[in-house]
Amino acid sequence: MSRIAAHIRNGRIELDEPLPADWPDGTSITVGKADADDDDLDITGDSPEAIAAWLAWHTEFQALPRNEDLGLEMEQILNERRKEGKAQVAARWKLEEEQSQGAVATF
Repeated sequence: MSRIAAHIRNGRIELDEPLPADWPDGTSITVGKADADDDDLDITGDSPEAIAAWLAWHTEFQALPRNEDLGLEMEQILNERRKEGKAQVAARWKLEEEQSQGAVATF
């Protein structure tokens, strides 16, 4: 869906930019009031203003800092959980083996 910016002046809708070329006469449109946040910041268009607004919006974001210690800590925790899981499986196999040997001995 394409959008263009417009304002109401003297009770009439006035476009802030030309209509897109792919909107011929008879094209159906919907008009609605923009949110207060959207009124001054259009980051969806191809106009120079929209591109500048998008660049300004995009530069507000910063990458999260890498935390090598956290990565090492997570790796240690995962390794501990793997060892615990292996120990639980081994204990279960041992118990099942002992039970099966006991069952064989009772016959």
